[in-house]
Amino acid sequence: MSIPSSTLSRRVFVDTSAYYALTDRRESRHAKAQEIARRLANERRRLFTTNFMVAETHALGLARRSPAYLGW
Repeated sequence: MSIPSSTLSRRVFVDTSAYYALTDRRESRHAKAQEIARRLANERRRLFTTNFMVAETHALGLARRSPAYLGW
C-alpha cells in the first residue's frame, strides 16, 4: 500500500522541542511554537510523532519539575 504524495506533503513531524515549547509558558520559544501550531492547524496539516517523542517530552517535563507542565 502506498501513500499518495499529496498526503505526504501535508504531514509534519512533531518532536520533543515543539511539544515542550507549546506546553511550558516560560520556555523562550513558547510564543513562536504557538504561532506555528496555529498556522499548521489553519493549513490543516497532519501532525505525527513517535512514542519515543512522547516519552522524551514527559521525561523532560519531569526533569525540569515544572508544576505548570505537569498539570499541578
